[in-house]
Amino acid sequence: MRDTVIPMDNPDPEKRGKIQKMIFPEDLPHTHPYYDFRGKPKGMKAVLEEHGLLHGLQKANGGKHQGECKFCKSSRETQERLVREAQAMAAGGEELEGALEDVLQVPTSNTCCM
Repeated sequence: MRDTVIPMDNPDPEKRGKIQKMIFPEDLPHTHPYYDFRGKPKGMKAVLEEHGLLHGLQKANGGKHQGECKFCKSSRETQERLVREAQAMAAGGEELEGALEDVLQVPTSNTCCM
């Protein structure tokens, strides 16, 4: 994991363009909520908090801060199916009908699967 920059389209203008560390610092104070994770990679919750997005996502998703909407779930399932089909073809099987179909869809939500 490497440091990144909070995007300029972040809803909180004060966070835009700021460097975001992806590893918790070693010198976190003992009272910090993530103290036990010093020197370890940050999880999705910490990243969303730092972006100022956690509260809004929880509100939009019934209290959950990450989930799997219908679009993302179907995309993941399709990707897994395509990998299985490609592995079968590489093992000498015939190309399955529709194996190379375009599976991209337009997502219907921008608050689901952060």
